[in-house]
Amino acid sequence: MLRANPAAHRLFGFDECQLVGRNVSELMPESMSAQHDRFMSDYIETGVRKIIGIGREVEGKRKDGETFPLHLSVGKAVIRDVPVFVAILHDLTRRIASEAALARSQRLDAIGQMTGGISHDFSNLLTVMIGNLELLEMQSSNDKQRALTKEALSAAEMASELTSRLMIFAR
Repeated sequence: MLRANPAAHRLFGFDECQLVGRNVSELMPESMSAQHDRFMSDYIETGVRKIIGIGREVEGKRKDGETFPLHLSVGKAVIRDVPVFVAILHDLTRRIASEAALARSQRLDAIGQMTGGISHDFSNLLTVMIGNLELLEMQSSNDKQRALTKEALSAAEMASELTSRLMIFAR
């Protein structure tokens, strides 16, 4: 590395001027750093671009070994017949965390909508059941029928309370 701005030093956890003179592969996870020099020599020999002029998401490695997501754009310049490469890096950690939080929020919203719809439908069904059980209870002539109707009515009312709680959850 010929130069690194203060933001790059902070991003990778190095003190000012500690990056200059190092191989850029030190800022990559081992899987990529082992291939970096070969990629560069292949590009210089063949001109086939795999990353030069093409932005893409990669992983960076901080001084402490922590890896993190980056968007990397590499450009090429020629200074006194010597190719020089310029990298522009953007830390994607916050964006990826925000996208994950949004996805979680959307899943919870979908669950809430589904729960609300189901509980509303159950509530409608239970209203009919409770109404019919109350009529049946009033018309029952023997104690056994009345006791069974009362049990069924009690269960239907508990189910109605449950659907009310589900609707509150959905909101």
